[in-house]
Amino acid sequence: MKTKASTVPLVYVLVFAVATVGAFIGFPWAYKQYEISLDTSEISVIKNEFIDCSKRIFEVARVGSSQKCVFSVERGDLFVRREGIYYRIISEGDICDEHEWVLIDKKYQLWQRCLKNESLKIYELRWFYPKNDTIVLEGSVIVNLPSGQKKFELSSKGYLNVEFESPEGIKGKTLEIVRKKLEEDKAVLFVRIY
Repeated sequence: MKTKASTVPLVYVLVFAVATVGAFIGFPWAYKQYEISLDTSEISVIKNEFIDCSKRIFEVARVGSSQKCVFSVERGDLFVRREGIYYRIISEGDICDEHEWVLIDKKYQLWQRCLKNESLKIYELRWFYPKNDTIVLEGSVIVNLPSGQKKFELSSKGYLNVEFESPEGIKGKTLEIVRKKLEEDKAVLFVRIY
């Protein structure tokens, strides 16, 4: 009977040892999956932020100080070039399939690409600044024709040119777009990254 009693603690020790080894082996995999989840989540959020900002950019140009576009990232970086705003995240996980620049939202001029550099994946988004805003003036007009009067819906267009000023080459975690000045037919928006 003494041999049976001494094998029970040995079984507990072996079970504990196997569980500990399993935890040490599984932890790096679980941590990597968690990191990939955080990276893909930020990519999804920043895509929505770019689209939201693109939708509101002309309100920022028209209204000014009461409107601005602000968003931030934690894991990637934001930076500005002459033609637009860029976002980049570098991950050790498989966050995207490798491809060159491709337009993912034509209406809001949002592009993405994915590069591979050794074991790293580099995911980038870029949003091109809009060139101008078309303001639609609505109304109706009655025209006298030989056959009688005819009512036409009028949609005349006027233009508010939007220009962007920003310091190139600076990267950061928070981006803010505000109206700097408004002239006769032009609004100048300032892009700040910090």
